[in-house]
Amino acid sequence: MYKSIKIEGFRQFDNFEIDDLGAVNLFLGQNNTGKSSILEAFYTHACGLNFNNFNKKIINGRRFNPPNSPIDAGNQIRSLFYSTETPPYKFDISIIREGKYGGNDRIEDINYKYEYIFEPSSFMSSIFDPRSEGYLDASFLENHKEATDTFLGSFEIKSFCKTLPRMSGLYSEMNKKTTLPYYYPNLSIKSKHSNFHTAIFHNILDHRYEDKDLAIFSHLKRYDIFKDFIIEIKEAFPIIKDIDYIPYFEGAKAPLLITINNGKKLPLYTFGDGLRRWYHILGNMIIFQNAIHCIEEIDSTFHPESQHKLAPLLLKYSKKYNNQIMLTSHSLEFADAFLSSLYKEDKNELIEKGDDPVRVFTLEKDKNDKIGLWKRTDKEAFKLRSKYNLEIR
Repeated sequence: MYKSIKIEGFRQFDNFEIDDLGAVNLFLGQNNTGKSSILEAFYTHACGLNFNNFNKKIINGRRFNPPNSPIDAGNQIRSLFYSTETPPYKFDISIIREGKYGGNDRIEDINYKYEYIFEPSSFMSSIFDPRSEGYLDASFLENHKEATDTFLGSFEIKSFCKTLPRMSGLYSEMNKKTTLPYYYPNLSIKSKHSNFHTAIFHNILDHRYEDKDLAIFSHLKRYDIFKDFIIEIKEAFPIIKDIDYIPYFEGAKAPLLITINNGKKLPLYTFGDGLRRWYHILGNMIIFQNAIHCIEEIDSTFHPESQHKLAPLLLKYSKKYNNQIMLTSHSLEFADAFLSSLYKEDKNELIEKGDDPVRVFTLEKDKNDKIGLWKRTDKEAFKLRSKYNLEIR
C-alpha cells in the first residue's frame, strides 16, 4: 500500500504532499479544491509506464465526447500540467511504500517516482504561443483540418525506483522510460507495456455501462464467489432475491436480470443509481485485487442508510482483497455515516484494538488559491464530529 504521495506540477498542484495514508482514505472539501485531481494522481502513478490506461482515464477521462479539433485536444493535454509557460511541459508523481527490491529479502521503504514530459509539436506551439513558430492565420487552420492526423507532440514517461535507507542504509536505483507520439484524431496509443490493472478509477457514471455489469457478473460467477456477493447486496437492498443473466430467445445479448421478492424479473438498468453503483463498486473491488481503487464522490446516489452499510464493506473488502481505497466526497452527512458505522456498532470486528485503518483529509483553498490539507485518523475525526460537531469538510 502507498504510505505517502508527492505531486509536483500536476493539474492545480505545484508542489503537494500527503503522508500517513491509510487503507481507506476519505478526501473532503468544497468544489474545485483538487479532490478529483488527487485521485487522478494516485491512478496516474499506479499506471506506471502503461500509457494506455493513463490516456483513457486521465487525458480523456473527464469528458464523454472526444476532442473535436486538434486545438481542443491540445488544450486537454495542457490542462494536465500546472505550468505550461515554457515547453516541454512536465509533472512528477512519487510515492513511498513498503516492499522488496533488488533481490533483497528485507522489507524496505521504496520510493517510486514517475516523470511525465510532453514535448509539443510545432503545430501545438504555434497555436498556443504564436511567438514560437510564427503566427497561424485562419486559412492555415482550415486547411489543416483536412489532414488525416495532426501530430500534437510526444509523451515521455520516466520511472525512478530507489530504496530508502533504513537500518541497512542500502541504496539502489533503477531508471526506465518510454516515449510515445501523440496524434489527433487518433488519440489511442498501443504501448509496449501490458494493459495490466494496478489501479481502478471509478467514475461517477461508470455503473451505467451495461457491458461493465456483465463483465462483473461473469467474473464473480466464473470464480464461484457470486453467492457471497449477493448476500451482501441483499443486506443493503432487501428487495433483491437473485441476479442472473438470461440471453434473449434468438441468442442476442441481454441485460442482467434482478429477481425481486415477488418473483418478478427486471433488468438491472431499471433500478436506481444507488443499487447499480453498489453493484459496480463492490464487484470491481473483488475482481481487481491488490490494487488502488479511486472512487469519485462516494456519497453520490447512496441514501444515508445505504452509506451506513457501505462503509464497513469498503473496509472489509480493503482488508480481504488487499485493496487501498481513495474516496472523495462533498457531504458531511456521508462522513458522519462513514465514521459512525465504524465505531457505533458493537459487533463491528473490522477495526482491531489500536488499529486506525481510515484517514480523513480535508482540502481547502485560501484567498490565493493555495490548497491546504488537514489530516485526521478515523478515531480523531469521529471524536471531533460526535463530541464537538466540528466542520471537517
